[in-house]
Amino acid sequence: MQNVILYEDKIQGSGVLESPCYAKSKIEGKFYVGAYTFLSHLSKVQNCFIGRYSRVDDLCTLGLNKEKKGAFSNHFFNYAENGPFRNDEYYQSIKPERYFYEKEKITLIGNDVFIHKGVTVYAGVSIGDGAVVYANSVVVEDVPDYAIVAGIPAKIIGYRFPQDKIFLFKKVKWWDKDISALFEDKKINLVNNSDFIDKIANAILPDKKINTYYYNNFDGLLTPLKKENVIIGPSHIYLWQKAISSGQYMPNNYFLVGIQGVSSFSENFTKTIKWLSNIFKEVYYFVPDFRIGNAGLLNDETDEQDGLFIDPNLMNNEMTSVVINEEFHF
Repeated sequence: MQNVILYEDKIQGSGVLESPCYAKSKIEGKFYVGAYTFLSHLSKVQNCFIGRYSRVDDLCTLGLNKEKKGAFSNHFFNYAENGPFRNDEYYQSIKPERYFYEKEKITLIGNDVFIHKGVTVYAGVSIGDGAVVYANSVVVEDVPDYAIVAGIPAKIIGYRFPQDKIFLFKKVKWWDKDISALFEDKKINLVNNSDFIDKIANAILPDKKINTYYYNNFDGLLTPLKKENVIIGPSHIYLWQKAISSGQYMPNNYFLVGIQGVSSFSENFTKTIKWLSNIFKEVYYFVPDFRIGNAGLLNDETDEQDGLFIDPNLMNNEMTSVVINEEFHF
């Protein structure tokens, strides 16, 4: 079926799959799986965008949520969640109505990435093109292009190539090209042969034609996706997607990415838009209220401005001025 191999009963979300790909892992939330990418059936992927020619081995977890720095408690109630205590009167009395920060950030995996067995990658982390993550590592910070990382937490232990070659790899983006013409000699040795990228750089190669499909969790269908542009936003975009699945209007030439709980000022959201801009012609951010996420702008306890809702305690002229003057750097 479209050369997209997956277990539909293991998908609890919606997203894009390029053909061909092998995506038999458990997949939750929003996802993008690039062409020729392999996701082991023994791994779990949650709210994760993955590029082309990447490999995720057995027993990996991508997109694991972590605790919030500065949180009063590690318990469910701190995050406005019930856990197993939905019917407990006292528990409900101490549980806030809402949690003001992002819960499920998008994890971004580049092209030609190798994630070895047993790796955990926390939500919101970006792993660059060509990177390698050794077995049983725990990745809590962004990994640069072509870096090799290992450990708990994962640290850089080297790079796959010298910096001048890495620069060329990033410029050429071979995963977007049809490089089959360079393989007339089947005896070519691609190990310790970084000069092969010079050959690609000097060749005039066409783009590789890739078919793309959208898996809709509302009706469980895998349908061709022929959209050049994407509209991204919080819950109202998600509801728009849901309405489309029931026969409502679908915008012409626009693909919708509704991320429930996305923050207007989140660094992770900015990185997500940049990631999508490498695939789609144009990326539009559609938000109903520019104050969404103001809870994070004056928070010194976090490295990311990941505020979610409009914090009523920050609804004042001073805060509004801060929001208006805040710039998006996409």
